Amino acid sequence: CLVGGGGGGGGGGGSGGGGAGGSPVNAANEVIGVLTQSDVLAFLWKNKQRPDQPHAWPQALMGRTLRELGESGVLPSVATRPCTVKNTDTTFAAYAMLHSAASGAAAERDHRGVGVVDADTGALVGNLSACDLKFLKDPTSSIALMQSVTKFIHHVRTAEMADVDLVIAIKLKNTFRECVSRIVEHRVHRLFVLDDNLKPIGVVTTTDVLRAMLAESQ
Repeated sequence: CLVGGGGGGGGGGGSGGGGAGGSPVNAANEVIGVLTQSDVLAFLWKNKQRPDQPHAWPQALMGRTLRELGESGVLPSVATRPCTVKNTDTTFAAYAMLHSAASGAAAERDHRGVGVVDADTGALVGNLSACDLKFLKDPTSSIALMQSVTKFIHHVRTAEMADVDLVIAIKLKNTFRECVSRIVEHRVHRLFVLDDNLKPIGVVTTTDVLRAMLAESQ
């Protein structure tokens, strides 16, 4: 998607890619950058207290819990069981499943990432996304796809100097405000919703957040 640019304009606090987006172009139709949903969400969150944006963050939405938003249909994805793989599965099998799910999925479903669950308990232990493939930078590194998901994630998180054991998630009792704050703070594209046993029961993406804001502000 190309977005006509008119001489710049900055995005503040954008995350490093993620979610659907567009490529701003200049008058010569040359791509001058990439604008993602994560960038838009981070910018709105950073400027949420500005007086000239009174309707950007509907207050009635901010204080509601994910359970309430799911039951009302504002965030149906919190009650839609997400795609998951076991941590003992091979990474190749995990991506094959992700591709298969995306090929047969409805357009509104998010199938760019899967939750990784413990093979014994079913608890969420990580997240695997299409973006992680960018760390396979040469043909020999493709052998990592035959490793377990656990080993592959360790390889990827180490490469990006991130916390290997960090799992970003949320529960139905948390508010929409807490959800958005967590997404922006940790620069992630999705939050898995967990039950009391830490098993994934839903997911909230940047797309879901922006759709909810748009629907509630109209």
